[in-house]
Amino acid sequence: MVEAKNITTHLFLWFIFIVVALFLAFWLYSMQKEYMASDSIGNGAMASLSCGGYMFEISDASYHNNTLSFTIRNTRGDTIKSIVIESDYDSRTEQLGALSTGKERKIVLENFRAGSTFAVYPEGCAKFNIKIIKLE
Repeated sequence: MVEAKNITTHLFLWFIFIVVALFLAFWLYSMQKEYMASDSIGNGAMASLSCGGYMFEISDASYHNNTLSFTIRNTRGDTIKSIVIESDYDSRTEQLGALSTGKERKIVLENFRAGSTFAVYPEGCAKFNIKIIKLE
């Protein structure tokens, strides 16, 4: 009789353990899913990692008669398909096609209002990979 009672007690404890483990697993899964959907770090981390693959330089920047021109060079890393050029007054997206490593392209934006600086970044990477250029 004591042995039957021990087996029943062990089975009951195992049942409680499995129920608690399943509860924790579903709770953690729902927390993780909610966390990744909230863009707090899940999507931000992925964007940060993907934006870190772009390495580029900006040179020969000039601004005359509302025309901004500069040269962008992909020094190494991922192929740059499009960039955003942004000032305090204007913003444009420029399609580069495929600017691969070692290639450079002259960008000329007519009727672009710029202040004393402008920013250049690959599309979608405003928070993670941005170059701010001072105009003289």
